[in-house]
Amino acid sequence: MRTVDSSLDVVHLSDFDPQVSASSTPDWMLYWIAHHNGFDSLVTRDLAQRTQLVEMYVLSRLPGFSIITWKRPIEDPVTEWGQLIAYLPAIRKRFDNDQSRGRNGTVILLPKPSLTADNILDAKAIFSELASAQSISNGQARNQAKLELKEVIEEAGGDLDEYQDLF
Repeated sequence: MRTVDSSLDVVHLSDFDPQVSASSTPDWMLYWIAHHNGFDSLVTRDLAQRTQLVEMYVLSRLPGFSIITWKRPIEDPVTEWGQLIAYLPAIRKRFDNDQSRGRNGTVILLPKPSLTADNILDAKAIFSELASAQSISNGQARNQAKLELKEVIEEAGGDLDEYQDLF
């Protein structure tokens, strides 16, 4: 994680305190332990923590401390980590700029990533739009693209026959 953000340390609970992770420690106590050991936040997959009275009471008493979780469950660990990494700059910015963090703790809910139909675009349609924006026909745009492809392949010493599917 340090290669992503040098100001960030990610410490797994079992590495930090094996006894705490081996026993059934209440969530509120994990917050307290983390806060009093210099951590800014705790990432959890337990979405129910934000609905627990005692946990939210303790969190409200820990200035500058946050729990980070997902708004909806994500069952794929790669997606979870990927999203957490993607949101790190925004989380860091919030930590650095959020004046309310000095008063009490916060819950940060990450949205569930989704790939909806409006995020999938047809390349041929985009190509046509680009040609239209340049006030040229699709045929002219194809010829222009093919010429550039040919020049690049030849300059690199490539064999045009290998790229036949592009012509």
